[in-house]
Amino acid sequence: VDGIWIARDCVVLIACSDEHVLSWHLARAETTAAWRSLLSRIAPPDMVVTDGGSGFASAVAAEWPRTRVQRCVFHAFCQVKRCTTTRPKLQAGRELYGIALDLMHIETLHQAELWRERYLDWCGFWADFLEDTTLVDGRRVYTHERLRKARRSLSSLVSAGTLFTYLDPGLTKAGP
Repeated sequence: VDGIWIARDCVVLIACSDEHVLSWHLARAETTAAWRSLLSRIAPPDMVVTDGGSGFASAVAAEWPRTRVQRCVFHAFCQVKRCTTTRPKLQAGRELYGIALDLMHIETLHQAELWRERYLDWCGFWADFLEDTTLVDGRRVYTHERLRKARRSLSSLVSAGTLFTYLDPGLTKAGP
């Protein structure tokens, strides 16, 4: 599923399989109600891949409660890239960028577990560094807020268990 913005207040919510558009819905925004309108017209699949747009999580929980959610790993990587850039200056940023880039090459449960361990090791190693603060206009702010945001985005996906849903052996691949 995805939301394709065609104007400032106009988005096409679209659901497709590997081969076909299943349904679409024109809306003013990616709200829970708009996503529910789209999802309610489609039989619930075993798994749905999403970019994590607003309103979708609530809609899928309401309309397709048994459907497993997979966060698009490319979008997960892009979120980190937005925070670190493609050429991070800090070692912590270079390492996190590399970890996020590796998301797109995970093909087995074993690789997924190794990736999780590597990410959690990174979190532990850089934890104190990411707690550094700086005085700005008389108040303390985190020095590395962009790295913290990148970490938060990955940590929420790891906690939710939506990064490697596609590797679940219990899911069946439709078609030949």
